[in-house]
Amino acid sequence: MKKLIAIILSITLLFSFMALPASAELGDSDQSININEAKSIFERIADIFHDLIAKMFKVFGLDCPLCKNHDGYGEAEGDGDFNYAEIAKMYNDAVNNLKANRKTLTIVHIPDINIVDISGLSNSNIEKIKSFLKSNDILGKNLKTHNIKNNESAKISALIPPKNREACLSGAYVNYVDYYKKSDDTKIEFNLKDSESKYDGTTTTAPEGFSQVIDYVNFGEVDLGIGEITSADISYKNTSVKATLDVNSKVKSLKTSYEISIDAVVENGGNISHLKMVFDCSDEYNITY
Repeated sequence: MKKLIAIILSITLLFSFMALPASAELGDSDQSININEAKSIFERIADIFHDLIAKMFKVFGLDCPLCKNHDGYGEAEGDGDFNYAEIAKMYNDAVNNLKANRKTLTIVHIPDINIVDISGLSNSNIEKIKSFLKSNDILGKNLKTHNIKNNESAKISALIPPKNREACLSGAYVNYVDYYKKSDDTKIEFNLKDSESKYDGTTTTAPEGFSQVIDYVNFGEVDLGIGEITSADISYKNTSVKATLDVNSKVKSLKTSYEISIDAVVENGGNISHLKMVFDCSDEYNITY
């Protein structure tokens, strides 16, 4: 088996190296074919060999060594079997079907929020913030089991992000995807581009892309007990989403993880302070039908 894989990989590398000199020669000797046409020809040749290699590896139950996709090569912008828009639609459909579920199921929700940094205020005010977060069951890892009965889809929608809204992720906000099969399950993983949000003392803007998948901080609904937050810049970074779908494309598990950085202006008794907070956050949902 190892020798066969080595031979296949050698053939793959051979064709990869052959493409460059062949392309250069074509550009020099045949002026009737422009650069774009030549590129298109060799891209199609590369796709043919990529597809052949993926299928050969699949026979032995192995991932394609080029794109790491278990089901073979597709039109995917180099990211596996689907492009960004197709992955986004697959994710939206699965999550929204879960939100619309009207049969009995159990959802185990595991939120996990940890403080990376809080600075810019007095120690007493920092302790007030920590106390607020702890008393509202925000910090740490908590396991919560929800038993959903027939015709209680509203409860599911209020639990699965984005809460009480449909998932409407656009492929434009995705910067990485991975899709593969494991037994009868389908694994989807993607990252979101970093996003920004602002609070002006009254309203909080929705971070583009992020709010289509995950709920965002709304300072209009938060009272930290340290004075009035008059403005804030909120950044969402390193956002990763992983979903497992069963053979019927139903969500079996869903996990999101991201980092929130908050730079806020706080007014308390005429005194102005600049508060900085950074949190590592994750939410995991496991569904049993």
